[in-house]
Amino acid sequence: PMRKESINMERDMAVQSIIVKILKQEKRMDLYSLFERIDRSVKQFKPSMSMLKDSIEKLIEKDYVERDRHDQNVLVYKE
Repeated sequence: PMRKESINMERDMAVQSIIVKILKQEKRMDLYSLFERIDRSVKQFKPSMSMLKDSIEKLIEKDYVERDRHDQNVLVYKE
């Protein structure tokens, strides 16, 4: 159980890191395009949709990204 929890934490951090890298480069991106880029970027495992959504929410809480005020399906990198 502890090993699985550790793997999940590592994967979660990897997904968050990829999201930040992509958004830092692109500045803003719709969720569908972001999910496609993440899917192509992650080679070691296939992140679930719930993992992606959780990672985005954590990054919003940490103030790395925000949702666009006019379109909730667009994420914006916070500089």
